Amino acid sequence: MNKGNSGLAQIKVRAEHVAHEGEIEHIAVTTMGRYARKRDALYIHYVEPADFELGDTRTTVRVSEQEVSIMRFGDVRVTQRFVSDGNVYTSVYETKQGNLSFDVTTRNLLVTEGEMHLSVAIDAELAFADYSAGFKMSLEVDFL
Repeated sequence: MNKGNSGLAQIKVRAEHVAHEGEIEHIAVTTMGRYARKRDALYIHYVEPADFELGDTRTTVRVSEQEVSIMRFGDVRVTQRFVSDGNVYTSVYETKQGNLSFDVTTRNLLVTEGEMHLSVAIDAELAFADYSAGFKMSLEVDFL
């Protein structure tokens, strides 16, 4: 990335939750935000759009070669770790209504960075209690 260590970014997030019962939920967000490189990771910061139903929530995505962490702060608080090492990582989804623990198992993680663009593809399994769902997400960031 030759745009420097920080600046503005256009961010596109596409996600798909697939329940084992076949129910599919699609999410698509395009927004403006900021990026910053710190040590061995790239951080993407943005405010969740109002129509995304997360209230006043800010999101930070930490991207490194082997791990992507999605951290949300505000009305919704959660850190989800997607690591391409085959291990299970537990997250806690915190809201005003209560907390929900769930496990994340990453099946595939692909990070591609170019001079003016970052692309992340995640394929994972999310599980809690007796429920599990497939989770696919793509993150496309254009450095402005």
